[in-house]
Amino acid sequence: MDIERALKSTLDRFGRVDVLLNAAGINSGTPFFEIEESEWERILDVNLRSVFLACQIFGKQMVEAKAGSIINISSASSGPPLSKVFTYSVTKGGVNQITQFLAREFAPHNVRVNAILPGFFPAEQNRKLLTEERVAQIMGHTPMRRFGESRELVGAAIFLASENASSFVTGSILRVDGGFMSMTI
Repeated sequence: MDIERALKSTLDRFGRVDVLLNAAGINSGTPFFEIEESEWERILDVNLRSVFLACQIFGKQMVEAKAGSIINISSASSGPPLSKVFTYSVTKGGVNQITQFLAREFAPHNVRVNAILPGFFPAEQNRKLLTEERVAQIMGHTPMRRFGESRELVGAAIFLASENASSFVTGSILRVDGGFMSMTI
């Protein structure tokens, strides 16, 4: 398995694993009644199964070493879900559940498990969904009235990876969303 080879390569090169960042993600705007089982399985495999397997394989190493930080990338669509991205939303809600479950399970072993919940960061996977109407809806619901920039996720990841900065942080879902999740009406 590729993940097991990645662990072996990491251990061969560095002798230990300090941080696991699960950032894989694919998306689709297929309407619910048109989602084919193959699309459902592909998105679940990339967005959720990969997180499960990486946490299982790398997490075991961290638990045995009694140290480490796992950082999962969630989404503003993880709950409440956004329109037009059903399967994506389901998988990112699952990432939140994995994060919080493993935080509880791994904490006694000094392994922290957290997630970063990005708002809207235009990327290849979601550009085709960003119609003029959709951008207006997003901006109308984002108090900072702009998209995020990738550098803004880096600081959150460094914070969660750092033993010095976040040694008592586990089970958190850190929002980096320009206030998107704080808006209602």
